[in-house]
Amino acid sequence: MKNVIAITALILAGAATTASAATVANSVATQAIHQYAPDADLSQLSERQILVILNAINSDESRSEVSSTVRSLVNNAG
Repeated sequence: MKNVIAITALILAGAATTASAATVANSVATQAIHQYAPDADLSQLSERQILVILNAINSDESRSEVSSTVRSLVNNAG
C-alpha cells in the first residue's frame, strides 16, 4: 500500500512539473510574440500557429520584416 501511495505521489509530481514547464513555455512564447505585436490576442491561436510565429521570430530576417510577418500571421489567424 505504501508503494502505491509513493508511486502515485511521484506520478503526480511529474505531471505537475510537466504542466509547470508548459506554462513557462507558453509564457515565454507569449512574451516573444508581444514584442513584435503588443496588442495581439493570442487566445484563439492554435499551437501550430504559435509555432509558425515563433519560427518567424527566430528566423534570420530583419526586425522590421519579423514584425511585419508576426503581425500578419496574428491578424490572419482567425
